[in-house]
Amino acid sequence: MPQFNNHRDEKINEVQDWIHNYSSGVVTINKLAKQFNFSERNLKRRFSQATGISINKYVQEVRIDRAKKQLLATDKTVNEISVDVGYENSSFFSRLFKKSTGLTPAKWRKND
Repeated sequence: MPQFNNHRDEKINEVQDWIHNYSSGVVTINKLAKQFNFSERNLKRRFSQATGISINKYVQEVRIDRAKKQLLATDKTVNEISVDVGYENSSFFSRLFKKSTGLTPAKWRKND
């Protein structure tokens, strides 16, 4: 997701790398702040300043991007993919996916 990497904050790059590697698990601001030695407030501020979006939105974007790839490359069900990318509730995942892409996961798969 290069549009969010056009910055020079190395510490935030580390956070972004971690999110890419572990976004299918539970990602919390508290956990990230502790892991990278930030206060929660400072992490949110620096992340937004560097990337232009919030950490939560970034995690969603990473997960949606991963879901798009799985929808095109596998025959997994939408429910299986939603769990793979970090959402236990496939209805919630489908709503986020549609909000992000304009299409449901099933229609995304058919269109591409």
